[in-house]
Amino acid sequence: MTLDIWFDYLCPQSYLLHLSLIELKKEWKEPLEIKYRSYEMLPGLTPGSEHSLFDVISKHLLIEREEVESFFKSYPQIKDLKPYDVYDAHRMLHLAKSYDLEFAWVTRLLKDYYEQSRDISHHDYLLEVAESLGMNRARAIDVLTTDEYGNRVQSNRENAILKGIHRIPHMRIDGKHPMQGAHTKDQLMMALTHAKYTHSKFTSCEGEEC
Repeated sequence: MTLDIWFDYLCPQSYLLHLSLIELKKEWKEPLEIKYRSYEMLPGLTPGSEHSLFDVISKHLLIEREEVESFFKSYPQIKDLKPYDVYDAHRMLHLAKSYDLEFAWVTRLLKDYYEQSRDISHHDYLLEVAESLGMNRARAIDVLTTDEYGNRVQSNRENAILKGIHRIPHMRIDGKHPMQGAHTKDQLMMALTHAKYTHSKFTSCEGEEC
């Protein structure tokens, strides 16, 4: 089975969903391919233009900041997180895919950002993570000093919008069964089991430009 996930590093629900996916992978005994698709909430974010993560979310969802604060009131640490330009982090995700390290890459960046408040936009940090995961340093530098994979970051988001995806995280099981927002491990298990026994695969999202 395949699980496509459109996400952004600046989306707290993407982080919460990923924590559930970590637990899911420990219990789901059948083959499951998890594909992460880039979806910047605010493309072209200028460092310092937004004071907090809540400002980014409110602009992306076109709602008042107070609504965002109310929704995440159980996670007060999110309020003080500094938003960064995550374009390069998304581009490096696509390099990580070529090493079959996308899940490890997303895990590391989300945990470092939400649990340690790391600057996940800084090239030294991105190189540090790339090397620690076993990616070639020279290859990573090539990506960071050019705009390689920029077209994939952009096309992932554009194609998601064409599919009617306007909020993240958004998931599709085998390209067909949509799930919106963060879900618990048990909810994911139920959805995958239901999809397995009731529907056949619908290949509507093939390739890295998807």
